Amino acid sequence: MYKYVLMFLLGGICAYMLSLIFQPNAKISKSAENKAEAIVLNCRRQFIPDTDYIPDVRQRQLVYQSNECIKKELVNQIKKIFPEKKQQKILSNINLLEKANLQFYNSLYTENKYVLSAGTLELLLVQTSWEKTLQNLLTDAIFQEELEHF
Repeated sequence: MYKYVLMFLLGGICAYMLSLIFQPNAKISKSAENKAEAIVLNCRRQFIPDTDYIPDVRQRQLVYQSNECIKKELVNQIKKIFPEKKQQKILSNINLLEKANLQFYNSLYTENKYVLSAGTLELLLVQTSWEKTLQNLLTDAIFQEELEHF
């Protein structure tokens, strides 16, 4: 009987210790999300004006420029957290991911028989989807940097 009570108490203590270990990670994760979101919003503000009407072609160009700004921030973050030898491989993987991501969403939005053709809007959706992926990558990179400083 004492064995079971002791095991129960030790289990509770272990669970409590694990919660203390992972609690700071949740704070760091939220902080990383907030910082990545702020970077994305800053890049959008730099390139996408708050006007009522922008032609679709121009919108696509502006979103592309905004995405390049986010990608530049991601590259800066990669350079902070990886050694120089590893950086080239990581950056190469990001370029491959960009190409695959854009091809996937291009197929999804322009070649899918269930999606009505929307002209240049389809290409805008492709860039918007890439922005979400960039934000996720940026969040993860910021999280890794903040873990090192924790």
